[in-house]
Amino acid sequence: MSMHSFPPRRVASAFVFAAALALAACGSSVDGTYTASAGGFFDHLRFASGGKVEVTFMGMTKEGTYVVEDRKVKVSIGNDNQVFSIDDKGCLVGGGPIGTYCKT
Repeated sequence: MSMHSFPPRRVASAFVFAAALALAACGSSVDGTYTASAGGFFDHLRFASGGKVEVTFMGMTKEGTYVVEDRKVKVSIGNDNQVFSIDDKGCLVGGGPIGTYCKT
């Protein structure tokens, strides 16, 4: 009886491809515009590919960056950082006066 084996190079290629797909899915999971669900601090947050974010507050928009890790989104604008948790509905929860933002 012979055992089938896969060439190591093919296995490595498949692993790299699967890892790339997983990373792409994580990075794009928040792409789009999120609006405050009930009196949030910000008017809306707009996430784009490449880790770019636009945050609008009282009609003024600031650009920054974001990182998605462990069901959290860390938004950085200059020296200011805000961490949002991603809830079961895919909304971003900032807590307290920051509020909750859902994709529109």
